[in-house]
Amino acid sequence: MGTISFITSYTLKKSFNFFPILYEYFLLIIFSIFFIFTLFSSNDFFFSYLSLEGMSFSLYILAATVYYNKLSLESAIKYFVLGGVASSLLLYGISLLFLVSNSLDFFSIKFFLNQEVY
Repeated sequence: MGTISFITSYTLKKSFNFFPILYEYFLLIIFSIFFIFTLFSSNDFFFSYLSLEGMSFSLYILAATVYYNKLSLESAIKYFVLGGVASSLLLYGISLLFLVSNSLDFFSIKFFLNQEVY
């Protein structure tokens, strides 16, 4: 946490005029850190997907923070499209795992994959 706060304070000190509303910037970073922690503590694919999407949504907004710069908006749109494609592929893989194992829980899927097939 200390390293993250140092890096953000250093970048804000270096480019203070790019972020006119600072509390939104820090709020988005706190939201993304919160969703990272919920991703680490999830026990099934449903909550891990929701926390991954919450983290990526706050990072999409953070990428487009400098709204008057065309490169910032272009990178945010490209990041959003790439994230949508990756999210759809992840959901497809999760649905295939659910189809085979009939569960979204990590431990149930581990038990299913460890079974011997005769």
